Amino acid sequence: MQYQVSKLRFFLLFFLIAAFDRTAGFAQVSLDRLDLDGDIDSWFQQINTNVPPYLQGIQYNIIGQTRNQHQYYKSLSWVEGDLTFSGREFHKVEMLYNTYEDVLVIPNFGVKTSGVPAILLNQAHVDAFSMYGAKFIHLQDSQIPPPGKGFYELYYEGKNFTVLVKHSKLKDTSASGIVYKDKREAFILINDIYYDLVNKKTLFNLYPEQKDELRKFMRNNDVKFSKQRQEGLKELLKFCDEGQKEG
Repeated sequence: MQYQVSKLRFFLLFFLIAAFDRTAGFAQVSLDRLDLDGDIDSWFQQINTNVPPYLQGIQYNIIGQTRNQHQYYKSLSWVEGDLTFSGREFHKVEMLYNTYEDVLVIPNFGVKTSGVPAILLNQAHVDAFSMYGAKFIHLQDSQIPPPGKGFYELYYEGKNFTVLVKHSKLKDTSASGIVYKDKREAFILINDIYYDLVNKKTLFNLYPEQKDELRKFMRNNDVKFSKQRQEGLKELLKFCDEGQKEG
């Protein structure tokens, strides 16, 4: 009997080391604090107190996806990023952002083997996350852009206005298969009012006194709204926000 208990403890310890080695970036668990001499239920209660709160989600199956056709932001591959969950910050968390369903998922205790369900976080407690150099914030209150509640990229945050981008995907089913097309909608928040930031005319209409300066800045810096990921657009927004003048 003593041999069986010791063997069980060994396998439990092996599982714990293996599981938390995969999630080293998530939970920093000290095995020295665990009491293996107590009953197993108490032992697992000790383990549970060290598990990051965001791991307490539900299973989420990633199926019907390919490298070129998928529902996720940028890539179907897990990527490390920062996560703010219930007001707490966690770093180097592997995640995927499903822009088609507008949900954030993480590996199941770091296990990324095909066929093993991922974890769908409690979305209501996801305050913000960052990946691929972009920061996303969760808008859940009444002051939200037309697409509604959900995750928005905080594209620019200045003194006088904020620009948010909603990333989503459109699903097109045809005889050749399923195709997911990226969709981006930008909104500029000024004095608690959201405006569609469709093109340069939006800025011209909002800041007519700077129209000539904005045109000149765009021409000199080759800024085009068709290339929204370029840093030049952020510089244009900064220029407009701060009311800078070219000297």
